[in-house]
Amino acid sequence: MSPNGVLYWIGGAASTLVGAWVSSKIHVYHDHREKHHDELKQKVLEPIRRSLEDSYRPFLNSGTLGADVIPIDGWFNPFAPVTRDPIVPSVSLAISDPALDATLNIERALLQDSKANHYAKLVAGWEQLRDSITGHINRRAQWVQEMGRHIQESSPDLVAFAPNRDQDYVMHLKLAAFVHGRFFETDRLNLMISNLEINRSEITTASLILGSITVAKGTLQQVEHLIEVVENLRHREEPRATQFRYDVRKLQAALENLCDEFSFAIAAKKLENRCALVPFF
Repeated sequence: MSPNGVLYWIGGAASTLVGAWVSSKIHVYHDHREKHHDELKQKVLEPIRRSLEDSYRPFLNSGTLGADVIPIDGWFNPFAPVTRDPIVPSVSLAISDPALDATLNIERALLQDSKANHYAKLVAGWEQLRDSITGHINRRAQWVQEMGRHIQESSPDLVAFAPNRDQDYVMHLKLAAFVHGRFFETDRLNLMISNLEINRSEITTASLILGSITVAKGTLQQVEHLIEVVENLRHREEPRATQFRYDVRKLQAALENLCDEFSFAIAAKKLENRCALVPFF
């Protein structure tokens, strides 16, 4: 074989080896991209879609957003007798925000990669909806608190919240949550006067019952006045309730559109754009 022939043979062999090496690298790269694509689906896209369908959708459909009044420890009374509990009980309005659990099953590094490289618009849409719902929850909670304060301030002779055998009282926040439920057609209970105590042919004490709960106790006049306060509040706050119902419908529509977008992204066979997590070399 001539010197030129040897060179040609060496060049051809080298070219074949380089070509095979490059082909192998391309194959490995595409294999890694496919695995990365599957990871993004399993650890980012699918968990987000599940949270939208299993948490956010029923949450918005619930009307009242699961709002409830729960008992909590209030403040410590240092002057309480030694025979009594020094913790003065109170209540709190509870609304569970789905956003608190929305990222539990999401791989954070892959979420950042999705946001920066592959699904920027989709993830941004999810974050916008999540924050919009959280904002709606906060505004609704503030509204219920405001209604509760109005009930309390309109019944100055009744002690706020705690049922106490020695004092007349009103569970103002519970009544506010009741009004809130009526606005969203989820609370089918009604208020009724009961447990009348009669002394010398006069009604001295009356209780206001909501379901199985005594939400207020006082004189009959005080309880009747309280019912009037709650009824007037319901009429006064109807415009705000209408606006909140409209906001919920907009959020529901945005949620359904976003679910469709996530389903389309999960079904897609091709991963868009490159990223540092799957380098070619």
